[in-house]
Amino acid sequence: MIIFLDFLYMIERLEVTVTCDRSVRGVEEVARDEKRVTELRGRLVTAAKGTENLMPLFIECVENDVTLGEICNTLRGVWGEYVAQGF
Repeated sequence: MIIFLDFLYMIERLEVTVTCDRSVRGVEEVARDEKRVTELRGRLVTAAKGTENLMPLFIECVENDVTLGEICNTLRGVWGEYVAQGF
């Protein structure tokens, strides 16, 4: 438990450091293109229903600020979620 709490503290400090560093350097958050994100998620649905290689599309999604959660939720909507037998 102590190790886990230390880990969380380190992650929190890292976030603060990165945020402060960005503020000091004048780096601004760039808003993502929601229209592009919607388009990519639609392409992901189409590709997941077919036999196309998804890896290049995953890379394109990440490069355009589609979150891992959004990618997973999109795939979960197409394929469902695995539930082991007996549970």
